[in-house]
Amino acid sequence: METETLDRLVDENLVLLEQTETLLAAISVDQYRSEHPHLGCRSIGEHVRHIADHYACFLQDWSMIDYDQRERNIEVGRCPRAGGRRIAAIRARLQDQMRFMGDAVNPVAITHRPDAARRHREVIVRSSMGRELTFLANHTLHHMAIIAIVSRMLGLVPSEDFGVAKSTWDYWGAQQQIPNAAN
Repeated sequence: METETLDRLVDENLVLLEQTETLLAAISVDQYRSEHPHLGCRSIGEHVRHIADHYACFLQDWSMIDYDQRERNIEVGRCPRAGGRRIAAIRARLQDQMRFMGDAVNPVAITHRPDAARRHREVIVRSSMGRELTFLANHTLHHMAIIAIVSRMLGLVPSEDFGVAKSTWDYWGAQQQIPNAAN
């Protein structure tokens, strides 16, 4: 994979993390901790913690990534300022380590424990830096979409593109259906 492609994938992740950090700067502790079991979703804080934990796994050891063995930083899930600091630190580290990702053809290994039949036998899957950055962006965007729904229920107004995939945004634009975030 060429360096330009890898740079674009890193930039995509940095933008998503920055959007998340911006939302966290405007949220109260009560809003951050508010749970919504009737929707089947946890608090905004738990989603932020989950996002941060995945990036921490990625940044820890590129030769063997194990997303199942996350730190699960409780403070990040309970305090919006701690969540914002953690996201800011991840952004800084990702940006700083971009230069070390230069040779993206180096293989990455992912440890996974399939849940099928609850046998829990570990498998090792080959991947690449580009594939994992793509996964992180999609995973983050998915959780941002949930955060956006919960935020709006709590009276917060995230940016209109918060938690919306570029392909969806482009489709809405082509259909002239871009929703008004204030509605």
